[in-house]
Amino acid sequence: MKSNILFIIPDKQELAVLTAQLQTAYTIHVTDSITGVEKIIGEENIQLVVCSREVFDHSVPRRITAPQTDDEFIKTLQECISANIHNRSLNVDWLARVMNMSRPTLFRKIKNLTRQTPNELIGSARLQQAAILIASANYKVFEVAEMVGFGSSSSFSKAFMKRFKETPIAYQRTNKNGGMHS
Repeated sequence: MKSNILFIIPDKQELAVLTAQLQTAYTIHVTDSITGVEKIIGEENIQLVVCSREVFDHSVPRRITAPQTDDEFIKTLQECISANIHNRSLNVDWLARVMNMSRPTLFRKIKNLTRQTPNELIGSARLQQAAILIASANYKVFEVAEMVGFGSSSSFSKAFMKRFKETPIAYQRTNKNGGMHS
């Protein structure tokens, strides 16, 4: 029985060379998405993951130096959330690490400045981005759910319904021109 290897390498030439060299001794799985990684790791007994430096550098969050004003903090926080909205790992702990703060300090600061918890802020940002994507009518509901970091279409649809008081499909029909509810 061959060992399973997962390659996460965007460079097609590099991937072809490695695959050609190792395919006789190993069962090779290739993906270029986070969803693909999760699926393959969940379904296969992977013994080795080979990841290019480019992928690794892009996926590891950079720490942010503490902004000096509340406005700078909110701007930096919103930029960080927006840039990582697709990342299912985007949560309070991840945000605290990236913002270079303890979880309790981050929680207090966000709550004081926005009157929302960090989870509410992240959820709200995800749903606002989802509304924009759905209104564009270029994506299916499951695609939008994935693009904004939801683990499943059903949890996305429930959260969307709670926020916008209509299903994503109904919202798409009534907002095809890109108009948005608030």
